[in-house]
Amino acid sequence: MYEVGLQHYLRSSAITMALAIPLGVIGALILPFGGMGFFGILIGILTGSVMGSLLASAISWATNGKRGPMMQTLAIVGVGIILLTRFLLTGLPFELLHIDLIGWTIGTLAACVAYQKLQ
Repeated sequence: MYEVGLQHYLRSSAITMALAIPLGVIGALILPFGGMGFFGILIGILTGSVMGSLLASAISWATNGKRGPMMQTLAIVGVGIILLTRFLLTGLPFELLHIDLIGWTIGTLAACVAYQKLQ
């Protein structure tokens, strides 16, 4: 159960990329960039939980239930790719990255949920 081979790493990397880029595009189209106050935090909490769970479940499915530090790392890298894709598609300069309250909330929660589910 705990032996993770090269095939598992390749499958989990492929599923991470296959999910991360479309989720980033969807995030750029649907979720606004910026603050939005308390409502933005609520949207970020819900979206981050769903995104992290979806990514972790897909990795677990692709690797037949394998989990561990490397799978957790791949999930967190996937969350980073989601956020980077979302930010790049907005077309804003990197100097404005610190005001993206929704993005930071989504990223933090998605990484925590994915990490926990693959532990």
